Amino acid sequence: MPGKAAKIRISERQQECLRQLSRSRDSQQGLAQRAQIILLAFEKWDNARIAAYLGCERHSVGVWRRRWAKAFDRLVVIECVESDAAFYKALPVC
Repeated sequence: MPGKAAKIRISERQQECLRQLSRSRDSQQGLAQRAQIILLAFEKWDNARIAAYLGCERHSVGVWRRRWAKAFDRLVVIECVESDAAFYKALPVC
C-alpha cells in the first residue's frame, strides 16, 4: 500500500532552475527527468501518474520527492546568500 507522498514546495527561482534543467538539451536525461518529477509533483500530480507520464518507477518518484522536501529549507538559505553556481550545485536533483 502506498504511503503519503512528500509535499513539494518550490520557490520561483527554484522553479525556473528546474524548468531550465528539464528543457536543456545539454542536461543528462536522468537530470532532466528528476527536474520534471519535482515540477510535476509541485503541480500536485501523484507518484503513479508522474511515473506513468515519465516512464519511470513510482518508487523513484517517491525517492526524489522526499529528497527535495528534505533539502527545501537548506536550498532557500543557499539561494538567498550564495552564488548561482553554489545554488545549482546544491539542487538535490543534480
